[in-house]
Amino acid sequence: MAVQPPSPSELTPSHEFVAEDFHAATTALLEVALNHASMGFVGVRPSRLNTTVEDIIDPTVFWSDDHGSFEPVTAAFESSDVSWYQTQFPEADDDFRRLWALEAGRSVRFLQEFCVCNANDWIVYVIPHHEHLMVNAPDKEFASEVNNALTHLWACIVPAGTRITWEYDGCKHAIDGGTLQVKRSKMGYAGRYSLLNLFRVTPRPQSLTLSLEWHRETRSGLIGRFIDGIQSIVGGPPDRLRFEDETTMQEAETVLHETIETMHPKRTAAEIDERV
Repeated sequence: MAVQPPSPSELTPSHEFVAEDFHAATTALLEVALNHASMGFVGVRPSRLNTTVEDIIDPTVFWSDDHGSFEPVTAAFESSDVSWYQTQFPEADDDFRRLWALEAGRSVRFLQEFCVCNANDWIVYVIPHHEHLMVNAPDKEFASEVNNALTHLWACIVPAGTRITWEYDGCKHAIDGGTLQVKRSKMGYAGRYSLLNLFRVTPRPQSLTLSLEWHRETRSGLIGRFIDGIQSIVGGPPDRLRFEDETTMQEAETVLHETIETMHPKRTAAEIDERV
């Protein structure tokens, strides 16, 4: 592959990343990715180093005076005020960890974006300040290894793309990646609900209904309470899904159960109850 960072707008991920704690889960995922990586690219904003990173972290920290094993490289796409660097793995594993540690969940926007690649293609692309991570799993074993590493963090990767769609009484539904999408064409209302918060699905064949039980997240702080208040008005995730036929209901049930198993493998009843 060319020694240039790929353009994020042109990437087609194989999996979607869902996590409660983006930084902690990304750190765990990157440890897996580094075991499979041969090359990496990082895009940094030098103009933000002195005004953000050094105000928060010890100014002797890595990167302010020493770029370690990273070498400058030119990106083929527009990237205003971002300097790109390229490095090789595994020689640069520790330097890469130290650079990622600068972000440390603070969204200081010095580390603008980065990409980890194997010998054939990109495998992970991250835009930290957007809490956006894309995965291009080279095989099923890689995806399984990632999910094993994420199990204790209430995080996972699930296959990207729409897995099933259906319509009931003018309401359109889709299970896409790690989200349930609901849209009422008459009302123009659309909702996207993270399946990370779904913990139980119960079929009701006689009424062609799936009953859903969700973890209801309570936010702290004034803004969090405001968001909770808005959601109480517009409505949270649905507690049931209705279908026109049994075959579609069973397909949706299978997809939801597979997703729950991926997101919450081997959860005990006590662990689930703590979140309800």
